Amino acid sequence: MRVCIVTPSFPSEPVDGMFLTMSLEIAEGLKNAGNEVMIVTLSMDKEGEDTVRGMPVFRVLINENCNFGWGGILRLGLIGYWSSQALELYTRARSLVAAFNPDIIETHDYFGLGFPWVMEGSYPVAMRCIGSLPVVMANGSLGDISPMELNIARAVELATITGADALMSLCHDLPARISQNSGLEPERFTIIRTPLTLGPEPTKKTGDGLAEGKFPQLFSWGRIDPQKGFDLIVEAMPAIKKRFPSVYLRIAGNESYCKEYSQNLKSRVEELQLSDSVSFEGELPRSDIQRFAVESDICIFASRYETACYACLEAMSYGCCVVAAAAGGLGEYVQDRKTGLLIAVDDRAALEASVIELSENTQLRERLAESGRASVMEMCSPARAIKETISVYREAIDSFQKGSRARERARSTVPNIMQFLAIASLDKSHGDAITKLAGENYANGFRDGRNYEQANFAARLAGQRPSMLRRIARKVKRLIK
Repeated sequence: MRVCIVTPSFPSEPVDGMFLTMSLEIAEGLKNAGNEVMIVTLSMDKEGEDTVRGMPVFRVLINENCNFGWGGILRLGLIGYWSSQALELYTRARSLVAAFNPDIIETHDYFGLGFPWVMEGSYPVAMRCIGSLPVVMANGSLGDISPMELNIARAVELATITGADALMSLCHDLPARISQNSGLEPERFTIIRTPLTLGPEPTKKTGDGLAEGKFPQLFSWGRIDPQKGFDLIVEAMPAIKKRFPSVYLRIAGNESYCKEYSQNLKSRVEELQLSDSVSFEGELPRSDIQRFAVESDICIFASRYETACYACLEAMSYGCCVVAAAAGGLGEYVQDRKTGLLIAVDDRAALEASVIELSENTQLRERLAESGRASVMEMCSPARAIKETISVYREAIDSFQKGSRARERARSTVPNIMQFLAIASLDKSHGDAITKLAGENYANGFRDGRNYEQANFAARLAGQRPSMLRRIARKVKRLIK
């Protein structure tokens, strides 16, 4: 089978992947099962054609300036950003994909990445839902979001999902949330757990001087942004330090996603007088992640929403004891008091109590670590994930060949989205505020990520909303002709 994978991120190796190492696991698993695999992906720092482990990869550099449309006019920065990246990736990769001539396209969807491929209608599309932008917007992790922006995000997400020939999800929680917002039946999703190739049997702590004399040693890693909940861990440190004065926390991860948040974290550490107890390690290669995890007594993942949390699964695979927030699908991967300790989202008191309890009970730590590794070995088996994936591919191809109604439903949704966008933008309550909003965004340092030119663009065209909306509509509708 010839498979094209369209994904937001594809690391050359697990050690240099900023996120979504899962995409490499899936691609390599499919290749090892005898399939031809091509990858089309966005990239933060690479551009052009490449080969990774014998698979052709086409990377498109993320264009931070291409969300001027919706983002510039209506302060829909998140929608503008992701929609623009999806369209850019599709436009740049379309001819290469056509030359590859896949039997099926798999998209890893967070927000609309598969939308252009669904609209084109040339290939069956199997969509692996790795997250939901509307869900993250609604839980406050991305700051203040207007009801209009949230509703449009839900509409675009639904148009993308309903247009796919088959759907997959990393957990049960995500389909349930999408169903709650849209009425789409959760049964349409096949649950395939994120695959994870286990490394060698974990070694015991060596006490090699990483933080000699410190106990408990705590470790947390991932993207440094509000969704991952690092601030909650920092706020819990004073209570933990009161009980264990020698506690030591390492935080690792890329800080470029949300620089303001990263800086606030470091400032808060200083305010709480924790500089001798907390270190920020930056983005680490996988070998160092594993070394720090194994040398730690407890690994903490306090996310505000996850579908799987690859970092937590890694920690469990290394034989580490974990404390995790029961956020979305993460509560499906970690069983409370069986394979780790679960806390409620944003429950600082529970986090403090869990770390203290585990620090006082060596036997409990060791039991949870051992059972956690065994659980990941069974639940996240790459062989099983690939077998289930190929089964979904066959379902998608069959649906496509029979002329599924899914695409017609998606096509009919496009005009509705554009009409809603036009009505919302022309509403009297928004009319006078648009120029003011553009100025406020500039003054506030472009919370939505727009630069100087984009802010000026928004200000200049504040009075030209109808014509710009028509231009956006034409661009989207060209995809479905």
